[in-house]
Amino acid sequence: GGIFLITFLFVFLGLLPFSVFVIQALKKALKEKYNEPLLFLLVFASVYIGFFAVSSTKLPNYTVPSYPPLAVLIGYYLINSKYSKSQTYSLLAFILITILLAVGTYFGLKNEPAVSDLAYTGLSFLFLTAVGILALIFVKNTKRMIFTLFTGSFIFNLLFFYVLFPPIDKKNPVMQSLKLINKNKVVYYKNFNPAFAFYIKTPIKKVKNIENLPVKTYIITRKKYLKELKHYKNLKILFIQKDLFEKKYTAVLKKQ
Repeated sequence: GGIFLITFLFVFLGLLPFSVFVIQALKKALKEKYNEPLLFLLVFASVYIGFFAVSSTKLPNYTVPSYPPLAVLIGYYLINSKYSKSQTYSLLAFILITILLAVGTYFGLKNEPAVSDLAYTGLSFLFLTAVGILALIFVKNTKRMIFTLFTGSFIFNLLFFYVLFPPIDKKNPVMQSLKLINKNKVVYYKNFNPAFAFYIKTPIKKVKNIENLPVKTYIITRKKYLKELKHYKNLKILFIQKDLFEKKYTAVLKKQ
Protein backbone atom coordinates (compact mmCIF):
# COMPACT_ATOMS: atom_id res chain seq x y z
CA GLY A 1 0.00 0.00 0.00
CA GLY A 2 0.96 3.65 0.44
CA ILE A 3 0.50 6.88 -1.49
CA PHE A 4 0.79 6.86 -5.29
CA LEU A 5 4.20 8.56 -5.18
CA ILE A 6 5.81 5.44 -3.74
CA THR A 7 5.49 3.74 -7.15
CA PHE A 8 7.53 6.49 -8.79
CA LEU A 9 10.08 6.17 -5.99
CA PHE A 10 10.45 2.44 -6.70
CA VAL A 11 11.14 3.17 -10.36
CA PHE A 12 13.57 5.99 -9.59
CA LEU A 13 15.59 3.89 -7.13
CA GLY A 14 15.49 0.87 -9.41
CA LEU A 15 17.06 2.78 -12.28
CA LEU A 16 19.79 4.50 -10.28
CA PRO A 17 22.27 5.92 -11.13
CA PHE A 18 20.85 6.83 -14.55
CA SER A 19 17.38 7.72 -13.28
CA VAL A 20 18.76 11.13 -12.27
CA PHE A 21 18.56 11.97 -15.99
CA VAL A 22 14.97 10.78 -16.39
CA ILE A 23 13.43 14.28 -16.48
CA GLN A 24 15.72 15.37 -19.32
CA ALA A 25 15.03 12.08 -21.12
CA LEU A 26 11.26 12.52 -20.86
CA LYS A 27 11.50 16.12 -22.08
CA LYS A 28 13.51 15.01 -25.10
CA ALA A 29 11.03 12.23 -25.87
CA LEU A 30 8.14 14.72 -25.70
CA LYS A 31 9.96 17.13 -28.01
CA GLU A 32 10.43 14.30 -30.49
CA LYS A 33 6.95 12.87 -30.05
CA TYR A 34 6.67 12.27 -33.79
CA ASN A 35 9.43 9.69 -33.46
CA GLU A 36 7.15 6.65 -33.18
CA PRO A 37 9.54 4.31 -31.29
CA LEU A 38 10.17 7.02 -28.68
CA LEU A 39 6.46 7.74 -28.38
CA PHE A 40 5.70 4.05 -27.91
CA LEU A 41 8.30 3.72 -25.15
CA LEU A 42 7.02 6.86 -23.45
CA VAL A 43 3.38 5.73 -23.54
CA PHE A 44 4.25 2.19 -22.43
CA ALA A 45 6.24 3.36 -19.41
CA SER A 46 3.69 6.03 -18.47
CA VAL A 47 0.68 3.72 -18.64
CA TYR A 48 2.43 0.92 -16.77
CA ILE A 49 3.71 3.11 -13.95
CA GLY A 50 0.46 5.06 -13.80
CA PHE A 51 -1.58 1.88 -13.43
CA PHE A 52 0.42 0.64 -10.45
CA ALA A 53 0.57 4.12 -8.93
CA VAL A 54 -3.21 3.99 -8.40
CA SER A 55 -3.25 0.27 -7.57
CA SER A 56 -4.05 -0.70 -3.98
CA THR A 57 -1.01 -2.99 -3.85
CA LYS A 58 2.37 -1.39 -4.45
CA LEU A 59 5.50 -3.54 -4.60
CA PRO A 60 8.91 -2.74 -6.18
CA ASN A 61 8.85 -5.73 -8.55
CA TYR A 62 5.50 -4.70 -10.06
CA THR A 63 7.10 -1.79 -11.93
CA VAL A 64 10.13 -3.69 -13.27
CA PRO A 65 8.65 -4.05 -16.83
CA SER A 66 8.78 -0.25 -17.11
CA TYR A 67 12.57 -0.22 -16.63
CA PRO A 68 13.60 -1.24 -20.20
CA PRO A 69 11.62 1.50 -22.02
CA LEU A 70 12.79 4.13 -19.54
CA ALA A 71 16.38 2.88 -19.85
CA VAL A 72 16.18 3.23 -23.63
CA LEU A 73 14.76 6.76 -23.32
CA ILE A 74 17.52 7.77 -20.89
CA GLY A 75 20.17 6.18 -23.12
CA TYR A 76 18.78 7.96 -26.18
CA TYR A 77 18.96 11.26 -24.34
CA LEU A 78 22.54 10.75 -23.15
CA ILE A 79 23.99 9.79 -26.52
CA ASN A 80 22.11 12.47 -28.45
CA SER A 81 22.57 15.46 -26.18
CA LYS A 82 25.44 17.84 -25.59
CA TYR A 83 26.55 18.87 -22.14
CA SER A 84 24.16 21.12 -20.23
CA LYS A 85 24.07 22.42 -16.67
CA SER A 86 21.10 20.16 -15.98
CA GLN A 87 23.46 17.18 -16.20
CA THR A 88 25.66 18.70 -13.51
CA TYR A 89 22.60 19.25 -11.34
CA SER A 90 21.52 15.64 -11.92
CA LEU A 91 24.90 14.32 -10.78
CA LEU A 92 24.85 16.59 -7.74
CA ALA A 93 21.41 15.17 -6.95
CA PHE A 94 22.82 11.65 -7.30
CA ILE A 95 25.66 12.45 -4.90
CA LEU A 96 23.19 13.84 -2.37
CA ILE A 97 20.88 10.83 -2.74
CA THR A 98 23.71 8.37 -2.12
CA ILE A 99 24.77 10.24 1.01
CA LEU A 100 21.17 10.17 2.28
CA LEU A 101 20.94 6.45 1.46
CA ALA A 102 24.14 5.77 3.40
CA VAL A 103 22.99 7.72 6.45
CA GLY A 104 19.41 6.43 6.31
CA THR A 105 20.44 2.80 5.85
CA TYR A 106 23.03 3.02 8.63
CA PHE A 107 20.56 4.34 11.20
CA GLY A 108 17.77 2.11 9.88
CA LEU A 109 19.91 -0.97 10.52
CA LYS A 110 21.21 0.45 13.80
CA ASN A 111 17.66 0.77 15.13
CA GLU A 112 16.71 -2.77 14.09
CA PRO A 113 17.81 -5.10 16.95
CA ALA A 114 18.26 -8.20 14.78
CA VAL A 115 20.69 -6.50 12.40
CA SER A 116 22.09 -3.61 14.45
CA ASP A 117 25.53 -5.24 14.38
CA LEU A 118 25.47 -4.94 10.58
CA ALA A 119 24.72 -1.22 10.51
CA TYR A 120 28.13 -0.54 8.98
CA THR A 121 26.93 -2.04 5.69
CA GLY A 122 24.78 1.05 5.19
CA LEU A 123 27.93 3.11 4.76
CA SER A 124 28.68 1.11 1.61
CA PHE A 125 26.47 3.56 -0.30
CA LEU A 126 29.28 6.09 0.10
CA PHE A 127 31.04 4.08 -2.61
CA LEU A 128 28.35 5.36 -4.98
CA THR A 129 28.97 8.87 -3.65
CA ALA A 130 32.58 8.53 -4.82
CA VAL A 131 31.35 7.23 -8.18
CA GLY A 132 29.07 10.26 -8.50
CA ILE A 133 31.92 12.66 -7.72
CA LEU A 134 34.14 10.98 -10.33
CA ALA A 135 31.32 11.15 -12.90
CA LEU A 136 30.91 14.84 -12.08
CA ILE A 137 34.57 15.39 -12.97
CA PHE A 138 33.86 13.81 -16.39
CA VAL A 139 30.47 15.49 -16.84
CA LYS A 140 31.52 17.28 -20.04
CA ASN A 141 32.75 14.02 -21.55
CA THR A 142 29.54 12.01 -21.94
CA LYS A 143 31.22 8.69 -22.76
CA ARG A 144 33.48 8.83 -19.71
CA MET A 145 30.63 9.94 -17.49
CA ILE A 146 28.40 7.05 -18.64
CA PHE A 147 31.27 4.56 -18.29
CA THR A 148 32.03 5.79 -14.77
CA LEU A 149 28.40 5.54 -13.63
CA PHE A 150 27.89 2.14 -15.24
CA THR A 151 31.12 0.57 -13.99
CA GLY A 152 30.76 1.99 -10.48
CA SER A 153 27.14 0.91 -10.06
CA PHE A 154 27.88 -2.53 -11.54
CA ILE A 155 30.69 -3.14 -9.04
CA PHE A 156 28.52 -1.85 -6.18
CA ASN A 157 25.61 -4.14 -7.13
CA LEU A 158 27.90 -7.17 -7.18
CA LEU A 159 29.33 -6.30 -3.76
CA PHE A 160 25.95 -5.43 -2.26
CA PHE A 161 23.93 -8.43 -3.40
CA TYR A 162 26.67 -11.06 -3.04
CA VAL A 163 28.66 -9.79 -0.05
CA LEU A 164 26.84 -7.14 2.00
CA PHE A 165 23.15 -8.06 1.76
CA PRO A 166 23.19 -11.87 2.39
CA PRO A 167 24.19 -11.52 6.11
CA ILE A 168 21.26 -9.12 6.60
CA ASP A 169 18.83 -11.37 4.75
CA LYS A 170 19.86 -14.38 6.86
CA LYS A 171 18.62 -12.57 9.97
CA ASN A 172 15.06 -12.04 8.75
CA PRO A 173 12.50 -14.14 10.68
CA VAL A 174 11.61 -16.31 7.71
CA MET A 175 15.20 -17.44 7.13
CA GLN A 176 15.71 -17.89 10.88
CA SER A 177 12.61 -20.05 11.32
CA LEU A 178 12.86 -22.22 8.20
CA LYS A 179 15.42 -24.47 9.87
CA LEU A 180 12.85 -25.28 12.58
CA ILE A 181 10.05 -26.52 10.33
CA ASN A 182 9.21 -29.26 7.86
CA LYS A 183 8.34 -27.44 4.64
CA ASN A 184 5.92 -30.18 3.62
CA LYS A 185 3.78 -29.81 6.75
CA VAL A 186 3.18 -26.06 6.93
CA VAL A 187 -0.16 -24.26 7.22
CA TYR A 188 -1.01 -20.72 8.22
CA TYR A 189 -3.49 -19.18 10.62
CA LYS A 190 -5.16 -15.90 9.52
CA ASN A 191 -2.02 -14.14 8.26
CA PHE A 192 1.70 -14.70 7.79
CA ASN A 193 4.89 -13.20 6.40
CA PRO A 194 4.49 -13.56 2.59
CA ALA A 195 8.19 -14.38 2.21
CA PHE A 196 7.38 -17.88 3.49
CA ALA A 197 5.58 -18.61 0.22
CA PHE A 198 8.73 -17.73 -1.73
CA TYR A 199 11.05 -19.95 0.29
CA ILE A 200 8.71 -22.89 0.88
CA LYS A 201 7.76 -22.95 -2.83
CA THR A 202 4.53 -24.89 -2.27
CA PRO A 203 0.98 -23.64 -1.61
CA ILE A 204 0.44 -22.87 2.08
CA LYS A 205 -3.03 -23.88 3.21
CA LYS A 206 -5.09 -21.58 5.42
CA VAL A 207 -6.63 -23.24 8.48
CA LYS A 208 -9.34 -22.21 10.92
CA ASN A 209 -9.78 -25.38 12.97
CA ILE A 210 -6.52 -26.27 14.69
CA GLU A 211 -7.99 -29.38 16.34
CA ASN A 212 -8.31 -31.19 13.01
CA LEU A 213 -4.65 -30.75 12.13
CA PRO A 214 -2.44 -33.85 12.28
CA VAL A 215 0.38 -34.06 14.79
CA LYS A 216 3.71 -32.45 13.78
CA THR A 217 2.00 -29.80 11.67
CA TYR A 218 3.71 -26.42 11.66
CA ILE A 219 1.57 -23.28 11.87
CA ILE A 220 2.90 -19.92 10.74
CA THR A 221 1.03 -16.83 11.86
CA ARG A 222 1.45 -13.44 13.51
CA LYS A 223 2.22 -12.80 17.17
CA LYS A 224 -1.05 -10.89 17.63
CA TYR A 225 -3.03 -14.08 16.96
CA LEU A 226 -1.31 -16.12 19.66
CA LYS A 227 -3.95 -15.10 22.22
CA GLU A 228 -6.57 -16.81 20.08
CA LEU A 229 -4.52 -20.00 20.05
CA LYS A 230 -3.76 -20.10 23.79
CA HIS A 231 -6.54 -22.56 24.61
CA TYR A 232 -5.01 -25.22 22.35
CA LYS A 233 -2.86 -27.12 24.86
CA ASN A 234 -1.14 -29.23 22.21
CA LEU A 235 0.49 -26.27 20.46
CA LYS A 236 4.10 -25.36 21.15
CA ILE A 237 5.52 -21.95 20.24
CA LEU A 238 8.79 -22.54 18.40
CA PHE A 239 9.68 -19.08 17.23
CA ILE A 240 8.72 -15.40 17.58
CA GLN A 241 10.66 -12.58 15.96
CA LYS A 242 9.94 -9.08 14.70
CA ASP A 243 9.93 -8.71 10.92
CA LEU A 244 12.81 -6.59 9.67
CA PHE A 245 11.85 -2.91 9.25
CA GLU A 246 8.21 -3.63 10.12
CA LYS A 247 6.06 -3.57 13.25
CA LYS A 248 4.67 -7.07 12.68
CA TYR A 249 6.00 -10.19 14.40
CA THR A 250 6.32 -13.63 12.82
CA ALA A 251 5.31 -16.62 14.97
CA VAL A 252 5.79 -20.33 14.30
CA LEU A 253 4.01 -23.06 16.26
CA LYS A 254 4.00 -26.84 16.16
CA LYS A 255 1.13 -29.17 16.94
CA GLN A 256 2.30 -31.96 19.24
